[in-house]
Amino acid sequence: TLIEDRDETAIVEFVGRGLLKDSLPFHPLRFLRMIMAKRQLEALSRRVDLSAGLYPLETVRQMHQICNRVIQGVEIDSIIKRVNLYASHASRRLEERILRPIEEMHRQGRKAGILSVGYGYGIARILSAGGYGEVFDFIEANGLETDGSRVSKLSFRIGKSSWLTELLSRLSVSPDKAIYIGDASPDEPSFEIVGYPVVSFLATDDFKQHCARKFGAQCVPESEADLRKYLQSI
Repeated sequence: TLIEDRDETAIVEFVGRGLLKDSLPFHPLRFLRMIMAKRQLEALSRRVDLSAGLYPLETVRQMHQICNRVIQGVEIDSIIKRVNLYASHASRRLEERILRPIEEMHRQGRKAGILSVGYGYGIARILSAGGYGEVFDFIEANGLETDGSRVSKLSFRIGKSSWLTELLSRLSVSPDKAIYIGDASPDEPSFEIVGYPVVSFLATDDFKQHCARKFGAQCVPESEADLRKYLQSI
């Protein structure tokens, strides 16, 4: 929703190349695991239908499993270093047409947060690098699980609608007062929970048309001005 031309394989490859450098010359087995993982990810990407504008959740799950085989046992500092470097690169593709209206609402005292199946620390670093580090009050996302100074795995939770329900309950926010911005079919169950669904500019035309029919045209802003006007009316 917040990054234009999001590509999970590019993220994995950028971080993976850095870890590959860090693994030499002392960790030849890790080096081999990374080479195999790169080939598996490339093969997986070739088989994916991206007509919906993003990777299907099952594909993301498989990517996650491949990545976990690589990062297990890697020093947490090494991963953090590479994620920080990637953040400065990815921040140039932030969707500011969405972020600016959210930032304005936040300055007016409204709470804002992120619910993502991505890596929470990476999201926070990208936002910070792009100048939006103070816009969101919380980020609910997956994170690295560690054993001492080394990574054991990256947690992976997807069911965003149940996650959203739990989050709203924890924050004591009535669902009919909540706004949810999403960009693809996995977000539709969450749209059904809240009072104010919003379809991101980055969604496909087919998904925008589907949501306009189901939730109303006001939920599918065509411009930053439309989004700002809609949010301010709530």
